[in-house]
Amino acid sequence: AVVSTQSTGVSCLPGEGEVALQMLQTVGSVAEYAVMVSEIPGKFTEVNCTVEYDGVISMTDSATIHLIDEPELSVTSWQVAYGETATLTMTVPYKTHIPAVHWRVNSDATIESSSTYTPTLYSSYLTWPVLGCLDVQVTVHHRDIVGHTNKRTSIEAYGVRDITGPATGATLGATYNLTCTVTVRSDNPQITWSKYGIQIFPSTALFTEQEIASVLNIPFVRVEDYGSYTCSAEYKTVGTLSTSTFQLTQTTSCVVPHIPNAEVERSGEIVMDGTQVTVHCGADPTTVITCQHGAWEDLIYECLFEDAKESSGTMLRTIIGTLGMLALLAIVGLFVFKRNTVESFVAHVYLRRNRSRC
Repeated sequence: AVVSTQSTGVSCLPGEGEVALQMLQTVGSVAEYAVMVSEIPGKFTEVNCTVEYDGVISMTDSATIHLIDEPELSVTSWQVAYGETATLTMTVPYKTHIPAVHWRVNSDATIESSSTYTPTLYSSYLTWPVLGCLDVQVTVHHRDIVGHTNKRTSIEAYGVRDITGPATGATLGATYNLTCTVTVRSDNPQITWSKYGIQIFPSTALFTEQEIASVLNIPFVRVEDYGSYTCSAEYKTVGTLSTSTFQLTQTTSCVVPHIPNAEVERSGEIVMDGTQVTVHCGADPTTVITCQHGAWEDLIYECLFEDAKESSGTMLRTIIGTLGMLALLAIVGLFVFKRNTVESFVAHVYLRRNRSRC
């Protein structure tokens, strides 16, 4: 209320509630009062202030105070299955201008997916995938008033989050762990393992603040251990069963072969798929070969053929050099010819056997 300092009295009466006056400042011939209204029961109230001058002249003015309700924040469900989406709805009334709405999920700013409004009600919608516990906050800025309002809620993701195990397969005779991670520990879900419908008992369980990790140990893997493993979590509160599966497969491997007349790295060892070894064929440069899908690439067989051709060339040079020699030396040369032929034949047989073995 701004009045003249010549006034003799200032009074304000609301339509409802209580009023208190407080002198703020006096500037020249003008005095400023703060008119404070409390306990307004309705959506608005009208305040009337009267200024008197020597009890003879009086002036009256009025103002209306509108109340803006706080926003309402709702969600389809406070517990959502892991991997599914949750839809949050914020509604707030407004007077003149459409409010500005800002969403935050786990402290990260985001944009609302959609919004609708009527002449008096504004609604904003956010759809978000639930991959863990969500902390959602919505902030509403009104252009008609100073300041903003906040609403916050949280959503829990229940269910089996994932099953982890050997990504490249399991090797016969080795030991592995399958770990099933389940969310919403507070609900104390019942976790079970099974393989083709037959229940398997886990080895141990690890607990964190929000999750449970059930560990299934598979020692000394046998052929019958390969297959599909299922982890299930049953929740009492939501009455839902959540499941996930893991396929345990056999690791693809190769046996590093022995190649006659060649230097082979790790010869005779069993190596996993994708392993590279080096082969040095006589005077040829070093070659790198790779185990792919349980077989060696063709370069290794080319190396075998080069060894066989080198043996055949040596054989022919021996025959030509023995011409004109004594009959005894010719017999010796014939023996060498047969021997080299046998070596070449053995190399080819080795080639075919090892190709089929791979």
